[in-house]
Amino acid sequence: MPCLSCVALALACSRPSPERASPSASSAANGPAVVASALARPLAPLEQRRKVAELAASAPRPDLAAVKTPALVAALAEPEALWSLLTAPTTSYLERRAAAAQGRGVFPLAYLPRLTAALAQLRAEAAQHDWGLAPHPQSARPAPSSAPPERGSRVASVLGRPWTVPEHLTDYPLTWEEEAAAPWPWQAQQALEQLFAALFPRTAAEARPWLEACVALPWSTDAEARMLVEASRGATHVKSTRVMARWRAIALTERLPEASLAVAQAVGEATRLWDAPESQAIGEVLTVDILTRSPHARAREHAAFGIKSLGRRWREGKERTLPPPSTAILTALRMANDPLLADAWTRLTAYGFGALEAMPSPPFVPDRRIDPSGPEVAARAAELASWTAANLPRLEAEATERNKVLDPTRGALEAAERESRGR
Repeated sequence: MPCLSCVALALACSRPSPERASPSASSAANGPAVVASALARPLAPLEQRRKVAELAASAPRPDLAAVKTPALVAALAEPEALWSLLTAPTTSYLERRAAAAQGRGVFPLAYLPRLTAALAQLRAEAAQHDWGLAPHPQSARPAPSSAPPERGSRVASVLGRPWTVPEHLTDYPLTWEEEAAAPWPWQAQQALEQLFAALFPRTAAEARPWLEACVALPWSTDAEARMLVEASRGATHVKSTRVMARWRAIALTERLPEASLAVAQAVGEATRLWDAPESQAIGEVLTVDILTRSPHARAREHAAFGIKSLGRRWREGKERTLPPPSTAILTALRMANDPLLADAWTRLTAYGFGALEAMPSPPFVPDRRIDPSGPEVAARAAELASWTAANLPRLEAEATERNKVLDPTRGALEAAERESRGR
């Protein structure tokens, strides 16, 4: 196995100097001969690749914002040309990534459905074979012991173009030049993921049209709905009633289990970061409705984890405390004490602890490190059940008062969703 100094020397030699980072050099590095050569190389020893990965993390890369080529200049003047440059198999890696870095200001929101659809397809295809690449050397996922039968024979349609799954696994690209020699679908996915993240709004003024574009995205499949949730999460500190109404509809739809989970995982934090008078009530309605109406157990459990965030709000760089989300707390407590819902540990840690973490003065401090098979589970569950029974009249009175706000909010969300579907 090579020593660390040898690996460092090899990596240093592979780093792109200004001359090697030029468009012509990058095009040559991405040529068919180099790609074929890369695909023919056997996998390197794992420890060696880990050392290369550590060094590559701090290696200099081309300044993508400064890249100017005739093709890139033309692409930045016309959205269709930009899309073609980002996705075409023949685009050099340098131009592809530079287009993603510089495309934010010229990529139209009208193209957002095309972008999310492409990413959904690329992610799904990558999940099948990772474009013929071994796992990243720092990943915990093991490399497959043998090549799947479809390698070298299955032809996939990638962004409307045929692509054959490589017969042999190759090393995950770590350096710039390795990335430039990687399969073009992998390159295109990196560029589109980069552009997608860059498009996320940076101001409230940008957030409003972005969220409207998100509501217009398709969501008939799980993959489409997940992309809609991910895109609308990109407006980190701003949401809208229409977007949250769409989140609620997704979360309550049986055919969308992964998208429902994405909503449940996001709703608490989205509520905390959205500094608006209506945000807490909207977030609590979504949480309560997921807890009581979602057909997906994982979504219900994750919604309970987020209850604590409903009583907080991020404003002007500081976290402020809000009145506790009484209805969500009571709902979770009832679920924690329902033996028909799940096993004792899940009910305690998901629903019971979710409620306790949202209380200003809980009867005991939840410990999520609790041993699932230990005696403490039963003891804590019994303590929580006893406390809930003793405090039930007060909890119900607080929830009844809180519902005077939540019920009209739920009605507004339902009306907003009807309006969105009618457009």
